[in-house]
Amino acid sequence: MKRANWLSMVGAAALASVLVSCSEDATVPVALSSNTSSVGGTLKPMRGSGSGIVTVTPLDGQPGLSAQISVQVSGTLPNSLFYVQQSPEVDRPLGTDDVGERAAGMWPWEQPSSPGFPPAPAFLCFPTSGSGTPLTISTDDRGNGNTEFILNAPMIPHGSRFDVVFRVLNDTLQTTHADTSAGLETELRTDCFTVPVK
Repeated sequence: MKRANWLSMVGAAALASVLVSCSEDATVPVALSSNTSSVGGTLKPMRGSGSGIVTVTPLDGQPGLSAQISVQVSGTLPNSLFYVQQSPEVDRPLGTDDVGERAAGMWPWEQPSSPGFPPAPAFLCFPTSGSGTPLTISTDDRGNGNTEFILNAPMIPHGSRFDVVFRVLNDTLQTTHADTSAGLETELRTDCFTVPVK
């Protein structure tokens, strides 16, 4: 397992500087968790082809949000690099209505900003601290790949819930934290789902 400190960018600008620790192992086989507290969704093609699964399993024993996150893709571009991104709805209204306003660019997450709220990108990479390298999945010659990691976000309190949409997209964009679709060849995206914080 390799360890890295990750920046959590899951809410308003005040949360952007909170350090989040994650561990990642891209070689672990990924499947839907048998844990009944797991939530997630199916990755479906918005552009290009392929499919996949995202599973978020809340964990006990850490302050705030702690979760094991597994992302698996199949049948997409072979021998390619994909970025894993999230669109969490934390610290704004409508954060648990199962709509996914942030990913759709709707109030209170309109771009570049909604009335009364600071600018926030629709999607965020999971960046590694220090190197600045975003979390990625490398596909094999059949277009299959996966990653699994632990996310700790102590600023998101126990007992809360928030909506999120996940996506993976290929590296044509040289993706940064900004959400842009120019030149995008493949994007797989989940429907909105709600994550409970134990």
